[in-house]
Amino acid sequence: MSNCGLDSDRPTLLITSQSILNTLAATLDDLVRYESSKPLTDIGFQNLTFEGRPVVVDGKSPSGSVWLINENYLGFKFQKDGKFE
Repeated sequence: MSNCGLDSDRPTLLITSQSILNTLAATLDDLVRYESSKPLTDIGFQNLTFEGRPVVVDGKSPSGSVWLINENYLGFKFQKDGKFE
């Protein structure tokens, strides 16, 4: 049996719309709200941190949606003759 904690199966990234991020930021207590002073991974994402997980805005995210992503389960596969653009 593997020794995995609950934290490894929790989302590591939250992606949402600007309106949801604004609502979240407005409802957080000033004492527990932490905004990143540096862009996420230095590639231009401004984010809010919620329970230790970055919350980022995606302009293509449907209004009212929050995507909970666990990056430990993401990967890329490429088709040998496919085009990747």
